[in-house]
Amino acid sequence: MEGLGMHAELMRTMLRFKQLNLGSALGGVRRGEYMSLEALYRFHMVYPEANGMYVSALAERLSMSTSAVSRMLRTLEEKEMVERSVDTEDRRNTYIRITENGRRMYKDGFRFMHQFMEKALQEMGEEDVRTLLTLTNRLADTMEKILNQDEGEQEC
Repeated sequence: MEGLGMHAELMRTMLRFKQLNLGSALGGVRRGEYMSLEALYRFHMVYPEANGMYVSALAERLSMSTSAVSRMLRTLEEKEMVERSVDTEDRRNTYIRITENGRRMYKDGFRFMHQFMEKALQEMGEEDVRTLLTLTNRLADTMEKILNQDEGEQEC
């Protein structure tokens, strides 16, 4: 089947992006951990006097379960990139705050990713990059449309 071959090739290509080992260039921080640092860094920039962000709010922002985020935060705590504290008004809630070490890691990672992407996009050329963006967005729109149609059919 011709379509199945293209389907498999697309899946393999998507997997290649996922398998890019950017973590080693980011000081051993995984993608989800880096995204957590980014969210906490941005929160700190907007609310510098706050006790931190609730773990549940971070989980929502990352579209992850609270338990998965808590496990990931344990690793970041061990690396001294974040610190937790209990909300004194509601002990069921935990604040998470980025540390100076975490801010430095985020900034270094941001600089690296910016330079890395600049080199990659420059090597591809502007015309190819614009074509890639157009087609990738078109594919994402198509996939969203199909998923929404399928969800609508399942509810009936």
